[in-house]
Amino acid sequence: MEVFLTTFSLAMDAFAISIVEGVEIKDNRLKLSFLFGGLFGFFQFIMPYIGFYLATFLISDRISMYGTIISSIILILVGLNMVKDARKEEAPISKLTIPVLLLLSIATSLDAMAVGFSFSLIGKNNILQLSSFAGGITFILSLFGVYLGKTLQKILGDKIKYFGGVVLILIGIKFFIV
Repeated sequence: MEVFLTTFSLAMDAFAISIVEGVEIKDNRLKLSFLFGGLFGFFQFIMPYIGFYLATFLISDRISMYGTIISSIILILVGLNMVKDARKEEAPISKLTIPVLLLLSIATSLDAMAVGFSFSLIGKNNILQLSSFAGGITFILSLFGVYLGKTLQKILGDKIKYFGGVVLILIGIKFFIV
């Protein structure tokens, strides 16, 4: 249960970004939802392993500290850009590219790396279970999030763009504070 709850909470950032970006996706929604799920899920799967094995070589809190700062900056900048674009009369279609999606996937999975790092330090050896749950849950929630974004846009209208930007900024701030 502890692993499930941990991995579910790790998936929330990717889920939020999938919702936000799902608003702007007009075509190829199924293909792009699998791309979101696949990339976010892959990085949530692999990063706990990286953290787990880094802990065996580098017993240092600096790894998670710098990862958190980098994640915060990326998410805050993307969020600020979304809010800026939402303020325009005709906000452009999302400028989400594969490199930006990769950056977001990495940024949202750095906390998973820190969890893997922590698991190693406290002697938990169920890293395969943690990684599998993290990847699977993130894949499913991200896939669903892309579709949920369009539904929320119908309910909230253009305010969803502000909401999405603010959510990313708050996630970035949360990474920085916690």
